[in-house]
Amino acid sequence: MIGIRVLRRFASIPGGAGTSILKRELLADVWQLSIKYTAYCLSGSHAMRAEFQRTISDFITHLVLYKVNELSKRVPDDFFNYGYAKFKNVGAMIPGILFGISGVYNLAMPVCSLIVRSPDIPELTLNFWSLLSITASSVAEFYVTYKNLGDISSEPAANNVIKRIIERTALLYKIWKQHYLVDPIQHAIINENIISIAGVIIPITTSFICYYTGWIWLDIMGRMLNGLLQLHISNSMFSENMTVILGKSLSKTQLEIVKKILEDRDTIQKVEGLKTEQLTSKSMKLYMDVIYNAKEITENIIEVLEDDISQISTDSEVQKKIRKLIGKSNDLVITHQTEIIKDMEEDVKKKYPLISQIDIELSSKNINPAYEGVVTESDDDEDGQKKDKV
Repeated sequence: MIGIRVLRRFASIPGGAGTSILKRELLADVWQLSIKYTAYCLSGSHAMRAEFQRTISDFITHLVLYKVNELSKRVPDDFFNYGYAKFKNVGAMIPGILFGISGVYNLAMPVCSLIVRSPDIPELTLNFWSLLSITASSVAEFYVTYKNLGDISSEPAANNVIKRIIERTALLYKIWKQHYLVDPIQHAIINENIISIAGVIIPITTSFICYYTGWIWLDIMGRMLNGLLQLHISNSMFSENMTVILGKSLSKTQLEIVKKILEDRDTIQKVEGLKTEQLTSKSMKLYMDVIYNAKEITENIIEVLEDDISQISTDSEVQKKIRKLIGKSNDLVITHQTEIIKDMEEDVKKKYPLISQIDIELSSKNINPAYEGVVTESDDDEDGQKKDKV
């Protein structure tokens, strides 16, 4: 009774979708560990033993992920200026590593057994109770996966149960193929669910075939198939989260698109040193060196100041000198501004040589409200012709 009260109290703890999924998984682990161990003891199935071993690693993983999920919610501080979101990716790699170890074990052990000695053919005990326990485990896995997908889905649930199952099955496939972006921990859980479903379908299938045909060796093949699936998802989870932790950049094609967007304005002459770094699974950072088109900027400023120039003097020669002075002052501002940033970077690098990449931006607070939006760029119309500056 004490254990039941603890589980109920744990299930009532508030939290987001990720937290609710993890709580459900931990509660399901308690059920699955008991039912799968019972199924293994009753049947002697090697495929079910492989699934029981995987469930133990699941339970350990879920405990770690629960703590990591709470840690990742911390706001950015002096230790981690960009926040703790990457902790989710670190945590999500844990099940990937465990799946890999379990996959190698379940794939290699039968092969080693065959090489070193005679294959370890299991002694299956297939009766009503053993098959019922395996079936009960599979029903529980399907239900937990169904509920998890319901928490993740952003679409309103359909009224028809069959339609909901179809929609969530489609969502499961999209998440597996990474066509639907989700939280790293949620993705790890869904990958676990896929293995769990396969992990109970395989023993059921091999058990029934063995029951009707007597081909006991198929159970070993089921164990090896389970191992292959675990290795496949392990590789997927590990590589996916490692790219975020290491800060993978955009592809060359994507960088060219970004560069074209930046250079597709008259005031920018060229963009150099374009780099990107992945901060989290849903955010990236952009670095670049911008070379201004000083002539275009000067023309834009002069156009805004034409009335002021006319008020100062009606002499065309004087106006010409004023425009030239504006151009010179614009060049001086751009040069001085660049030198200030360059000096700041050099001073920081002298003090801290470890800082090799410095990204100093001009704060939006530098914008004078009186002049905000006064100087505008030339826009192109649909035919590619320049519109008049406003």
